[in-house]
Order: sequence, then structure tokens, then C-alpha cells
Amino acid sequence: MSSVETPVATSEPVVERVRETPTRPPRPTPTIVPTKKPDPTHTPYPTYTPYPTSVPYPASVPYPTSVPYPTSVPYPTSVPAPIRTPVPTPARPAVSGYLLKINGTYVQPGHVSILIENGHILVHPMTGEDGSYPKRTEVTLGYYPSNAAAGVSWSGVDLLRGDISVVYMDGDREVIATIEP
Repeated sequence: MSSVETPVATSEPVVERVRETPTRPPRPTPTIVPTKKPDPTHTPYPTYTPYPTSVPYPASVPYPTSVPYPTSVPYPTSVPAPIRTPVPTPARPAVSGYLLKINGTYVQPGHVSILIENGHILVHPMTGEDGSYPKRTEVTLGYYPSNAAAGVSWSGVDLLRGDISVVYMDGDREVIATIEP
């Protein structure tokens, strides 16, 4: 930039003085120069080898490192004993006399026929109103098969007469009737 002085009325010649102010050199402008990335190294493609190559052995397994501080020793704890769960058994019904069970089923009050595999078992006499028999009752059981050629084998009875058996009710009784072909 330059400054100019204004002349004053004089008889002398007017000389303009120009004073120059020094200019600063321009600051360099930062420019971003892209950097060249290195070329990736090439991995050669596998080539066919007419002879088998050896397989390297696996690296050895390093030994475990030691623990810098000792660990606490666990104290043995007592193992609780298993809790036995009682198997529920069918409770004996509260009755005034004795009960008769045939092939795992109690004789029901008012029923004279019990359905079993391949037939029926008839019971005589019927039970009392509560499903029991009075003491010293003689109960006759008869097997009536669905197949005429089938027979029966009795266990838990007092007398046998072919397909008919007799049970004396001197306590609760259980009879098993097994069907034979």
C-alpha cells in the first residue's frame, strides 16, 4: 500500500513522495497430499507338486504356567443324603368287613361281574353296601371267557373246581386270575 501526501500551495514544484510499506511474504497454504499406499504383497498360487510334501508336526503344547499366589484348598463338604419319597399306596377303604381284590381291583358294591382280559369273573354273593364281606363269608368266583377255548388259572383261592373257585373271607383277600389259551 502506498500513502500519498497532498500538496500545500507553494511556489516550489510539487513532488509526490510515495512511501512503500513492506509486504509480508505469503504464508504457505497447507495442502493435503495423498500418501501412496504400499502395494499388497502377492501370494503365489499353489502349484502342482509331483511328489507329496511333508506335513509339519503340530506345535508342542506349552506347560501350564504356575499360579503366582497359592489358591485356597477347598474343604470337603458333606453330601446331603437323598430324601426317600414314599411311593403312594392306595389306602384301604374304611369298611366294616373284609375286602376282596381280583387282579388288582376291589370288588365294587352292587357289582357281580368284573371285566378282565378275555372274559369276565362273576362274584357270588354281592358285597355289602360299603364293598366288604362279613367275616366267614364263602365267596364263589366263576370265569366266563370271551373265547370258549380259553382256560383260567387261579392263585389266592381256597378251593378249585375247574373254572370256578371259592374264597373264604377270614381277612382281606387278593385273587389273581391268569388266562390260559
